[in-house]
Amino acid sequence: MSASTSTSRKLFYRVLSVYAVSETVSFARHQKRIYDMENAPRRVLDPSIDLKKHLKWFAKELKAQPNPKQLFEDLFNDAEIETIPRNRAVYALCFFMTAKESWEYETNTYPRQVIEAADNILMNMELKKKWLESRKSFKMLIKSLDEKDLNKGVLKHPLVGRINMNMTLDFLFYHFKNHKKIIHKLEKKL
Repeated sequence: MSASTSTSRKLFYRVLSVYAVSETVSFARHQKRIYDMENAPRRVLDPSIDLKKHLKWFAKELKAQPNPKQLFEDLFNDAEIETIPRNRAVYALCFFMTAKESWEYETNTYPRQVIEAADNILMNMELKKKWLESRKSFKMLIKSLDEKDLNKGVLKHPLVGRINMNMTLDFLFYHFKNHKKIIHKLEKKL
C-alpha cells in the first residue's frame, strides 16, 4: 500500500468520524428539544378569565410583535407561512389563545368565537403580507419610470390644477399617513 493511499484513507476516516460526531450532537440536541417540549409545564386557562378580553389582548400582542410569522415558523419547524395549511394555522392560533387543545372542550372543537378570532388574526396577517408585496411592486414600478414621465401632468386637482406624478405620490403619501393616524387613534379607543 502506498503512502498516499494510506494518507487519503486516514483523511477519509477522520472526516467520517467528524461527520458522525456532528450528526450525533445534532441528534442529541433534537432529542433535548423534544424532551423539553414534552415536559414543558401545561398551560391551563383559568375558568374565571374573560375570554373576549383575552382574545382582544392576544390579537393586540400578535400585532405588536415585530414578526408574527415567527410564531408559525417556530411551531411548524421553520416552514414558510405560505406552506402551512390554513386550517392548521387557525387551530394553532386557537391553541395559543386558549391554552387548550380542541379535544379538551365538551364539543371536541374550539368555541366559535375563538375560531373566528383566530381566523381574523390570520386574515390580517395575510392582508399585511399582500399589502407589503403590493407596496414593494409599486416602489419598483415608480423607480422604473423615466423622470420625464414623473413630471407629466397626470391628475387634475380641483384647487391646485394639473399635478404631476411626483406631486401625486407626495399627496398619496401624506393622505395615507393621515388615514393611518386616524386608524391608530381608533385602535387606541378600542
